[in-house]
Amino acid sequence: NLKKFLTRELDYFLKNEVLSLDFLSPDWNPEQAQKAIEINLLTAAAIRELALQIISFLHETEEFQKRLWEKKKFVVQSDYCMTMDRIPEKVYDDIVEHILTDKDQKQLKNWQDLAFIENLKIDKDYIKAHDKLVLDTQYLPRPLKYRPLSGIDNLDEQTGGLLINSENWQALNLLQKKYENKIKCVYIDPPYNSKSSEIIYKNTYKHSSWISMMENRIANDKKMRKNDCVFICAIDENEQNNLGILLALLFPDSEKTCISIVHNPGGIQGDNFSYTHEYAFFIYPKGGRYIGLENRQDQADIRPLRDVSKGDHLREAAANCFYPIYIKNRKIIGFGDVCNDSFHPTSANVIREDGIIEIYPIDSKGNERKWVFARNTVESIKDELKVEYNKKRKILDIIRTKTNFNYKTVWTNTKYNSNIYGSKILNNIMGKEVFSFPKSLYNVIDCIDSATCAKSEQFILDYFAGSGTTGHAVINLNREDGGQRKYILVEMGEYFDTVTKPRIQKVMYTRNWKNGKPQDMDGYSHIFQYLKLEQYEDTLNNIRFRETPEAVQAFSFRDRIQYLLGKGAADSVSLMNIEKFSRPFDYTLDILKLNERQPIKIDLVTTFNYLLGIEVRRYLVEDYNNREYHIVIGEHKGQAYQIVWRNFDKKLDLAKERYRIKAAEWFDENAETFCNGDNAFGAQSIEAEFYRLMFEDVANA
Repeated sequence: NLKKFLTRELDYFLKNEVLSLDFLSPDWNPEQAQKAIEINLLTAAAIRELALQIISFLHETEEFQKRLWEKKKFVVQSDYCMTMDRIPEKVYDDIVEHILTDKDQKQLKNWQDLAFIENLKIDKDYIKAHDKLVLDTQYLPRPLKYRPLSGIDNLDEQTGGLLINSENWQALNLLQKKYENKIKCVYIDPPYNSKSSEIIYKNTYKHSSWISMMENRIANDKKMRKNDCVFICAIDENEQNNLGILLALLFPDSEKTCISIVHNPGGIQGDNFSYTHEYAFFIYPKGGRYIGLENRQDQADIRPLRDVSKGDHLREAAANCFYPIYIKNRKIIGFGDVCNDSFHPTSANVIREDGIIEIYPIDSKGNERKWVFARNTVESIKDELKVEYNKKRKILDIIRTKTNFNYKTVWTNTKYNSNIYGSKILNNIMGKEVFSFPKSLYNVIDCIDSATCAKSEQFILDYFAGSGTTGHAVINLNREDGGQRKYILVEMGEYFDTVTKPRIQKVMYTRNWKNGKPQDMDGYSHIFQYLKLEQYEDTLNNIRFRETPEAVQAFSFRDRIQYLLGKGAADSVSLMNIEKFSRPFDYTLDILKLNERQPIKIDLVTTFNYLLGIEVRRYLVEDYNNREYHIVIGEHKGQAYQIVWRNFDKKLDLAKERYRIKAAEWFDENAETFCNGDNAFGAQSIEAEFYRLMFEDVANA
């Protein structure tokens, strides 16, 4: 809000630096005073007039930059990685044939770089025997690269992860619609702004700049969090206090717990103390259980289910805790209803005629006590209960073995050591040191496991993904319990291609690595999509100014610039070339690559999918009359969508196309239908909707 800030500063400057009260001296002269006042006011008026013009110009410049920043960004690249066992049978042979006959051997060389294969001389039988080899669709030519996708029903449902190479605010901005109210856990490990490598800014307000960066990102993921989402942020002592204050402001109605994790037992030397721990803030809703339990087998608590604590904890103290537990062949087969107050069993064990034994919480003195759990909750711990014979009393008793406990607020287990279970694990996977200070894998596993609890499909978001530990943790959790958790990782660093993505590919192939070599074929059947997005700098590089009559007629350079940046921006600036939608598969942007601007083909189809927020069910590539068609079938908030893309720069028979489209097995009369260019089958314009969605949240668009 530059205009408001500078206007306020201008008022301060005029009152304190320009307007003078020097004429109020003991021997002041009315004539001289009048003259001084006039000079003061004229000077202030002149400075103010000039300053307001400068402020207006700067404000318009900032607003223009803001519009460029907030504009949704194009997907520059969209591809998939999938284990070979996920390739549909009808296209499997064609894919393998291309891999083995490609003269550039792109996929084979990628497998060799990832250490999946030792040399390039492999055959079909080898690939079939190693079904966790990871296909990367970027190495397939069009349209072959889309054929594996065409054969997968419920594509997004089958895709277990999403990696995005982008500045994280831009990525979150694009993800808003698709993942609205879907994220169960946010886990982030942002740059800590440590004293040894502080983030460098243009001024000395380093802490405030760091806090501003964090506030922007956390605020931008808000729409995607579910009501029961657990937000976790790792941090060290340098920003822990500031982050705590920020989180209290951003989550005023939530619980906030800060835990300590001993991640470096050797310590980092300070002037007075040696730091061995870092912190993790857990933010979750008030009132209810949102953090799961920790399994501690070595600290099992074994005791009778009957309340044996000191005091008169009798039946009358909790009537709904007195009920029979049914036993047969020394196994629990059920739980009876709460007993009527007038009913009194004759003993702790009542044998029925059908052989079932009813066990009641009666002590050795015959006192009717109570079970520790009420009837409406006891079944939740059934797996922790077993039947034991009490030799002293000569009866059967119910024993609870408790191994799951609340997580403590200080984590000291050696598995959280970042050197051993962070750096060493990653170095073994990659074969060398490629990343500084990766998190302990088990640190992240326990954070995510505590926040997600259930095995069902749940999304975990990490927009400071670094080396990809969060994705690795999610895959390992699913390996262990058969869960369906899904990860979304965002990373802007150049190491996205050399560390983040390869790490996920490698742990798909096997979980066990040493010195960069796989130790077995303990693979994980998996699919993930990865995207690369247009960035703010790319947007700047692709601005095209149109010389409108109004701009040409502007009588000064300043007025002309102000016209372009202000009211005339919509007419004078082009950020999207609608005419290029006639050949959507060849749409290009000037993207900075290898330190130079290059025209790069971008993915309009995937960009539009994310703008609409649809969950893709099917991605079809078909040929109608020697013209390539891409059809996306999906849904958003219960509404079905079907989107048709094709080239129409050459003559197109709309009547024939209409007949072919409406006769297709995928066509749904009740779906929201979009198509680029003119059509005769009742579809809405992709171009108009694309433009609207690209700029819908832009300030003053």
